[in-house]
Amino acid sequence: MMNIETFLSIMLVIHIAGGTIALLSGLVAMLTEKGSKLHRLAGKIYFGGMTSYTNIATCSTSSFDFKLCPNPVVVMSDAFFQTSFISKAV
Repeated sequence: MMNIETFLSIMLVIHIAGGTIALLSGLVAMLTEKGSKLHRLAGKIYFGGMTSYTNIATCSTSSFDFKLCPNPVVVMSDAFFQTSFISKAV
């Protein structure tokens, strides 16, 4: 059985990787022509990075014994990000 420290360490690595991917792909999307294949691909990669970043943040904050658990700021950021993409895709 995995202990909590190992679990949180794995979540931290995924969180950092997702954030790094989102930062880099966001930069590519900003620097390429809007609507180009590379811009759209970078946007999809950005969405994947941000999804992992915000979902891991939501899960990790809910694993601690805080009075505000999960962190409402993280949950709202995640919700706003997810619904903005869904409304764009529809």
